[in-house]
Amino acid sequence: MKNEKILLDLENFDEKLALELLIKENDNSNEFNLYFNYNDYLTKDEMEKARKIQNLEGLSSVKDGIYDVLDEFARDNYFYTREDELISDVLRKHFIYSEITDEYEEMQDKLREVIEENFEWNIDVEGLLKNTDVHEVDLYLQEGEKTGNVGFNSIGFLIQSQGYEAEDLYDKEKVENSKFLKSLLNELEELSNGKDGSVVFSTINAYNLEQFIELEESQKNIEIPKDGILVGIYNGDFNEILPLGIELEKDIVVDRKHVEIISEFSEDVEELLIDEKKYMVGDKNRSKFKETEEKGFEMHEFDKEEVFEKLETFKQEKVVDEIEK
Repeated sequence: MKNEKILLDLENFDEKLALELLIKENDNSNEFNLYFNYNDYLTKDEMEKARKIQNLEGLSSVKDGIYDVLDEFARDNYFYTREDELISDVLRKHFIYSEITDEYEEMQDKLREVIEENFEWNIDVEGLLKNTDVHEVDLYLQEGEKTGNVGFNSIGFLIQSQGYEAEDLYDKEKVENSKFLKSLLNELEELSNGKDGSVVFSTINAYNLEQFIELEESQKNIEIPKDGILVGIYNGDFNEILPLGIELEKDIVVDRKHVEIISEFSEDVEELLIDEKKYMVGDKNRSKFKETEEKGFEMHEFDKEEVFEKLETFKQEKVVDEIEK
């Protein structure tokens, strides 16, 4: 004896039966899953929309905003189509009316309600973020009243973090024996007269977007490795970036409050992006910044005005030496 065909009844609609049939037809699952191909990625425009949603709704992570952006896309381009396919498959097997009837349309609506109430839509946001390459990640040391870092000077911090004092820059023997002092002095000499600058650490082609978001949103201190990181001085007021040739001798732990972390996926930072300045550094392997519970290095008093006065004197003496040669 053959099993009787299970049919859905419009007049005596059984929601439990409808749900069972829908789940069975959907590979015994009440979930719709959207996965991405290896070459799919999040665009900068989509990231911008996600940040706007985050700010507007007060979301704790931009990932939540990204989910909302992708959810809208997925519903329009995938989930509604998958719903229609599933409903169509169930009705073809378990309903006696044809597609051209009012009864068929009414049963479609009932099954859609069952899906809306009992099914989940899952989007593989993490997979897409891992697919999305971040070209550069820049870490700026913040200083000045507007940042709340009054008394903090990025150049002084950098010098002291490497175990030196400002006066060591003008000790010829120490400079000659230190790749850090020598490279820093070369960088400072490139600054135009009277200009100050902020220290920037940059790494190229080292992060995907998931890793960058984790770093950006972390409240932990940041460890900067001495190798594999570009280090230079940036002058925001004059849009000036120097050679990025400072060579570190020691790892540095920086308190998170002194740091601004940006990439091409950040908001309104085009003028701060290092590689956008045509530095051809993208072909080098770079290290990552590390989150750490370790206490940040604390600088002591640093007189930057005195340093720059000495720098000008040093430049003038150097010119005289070159002429006398």
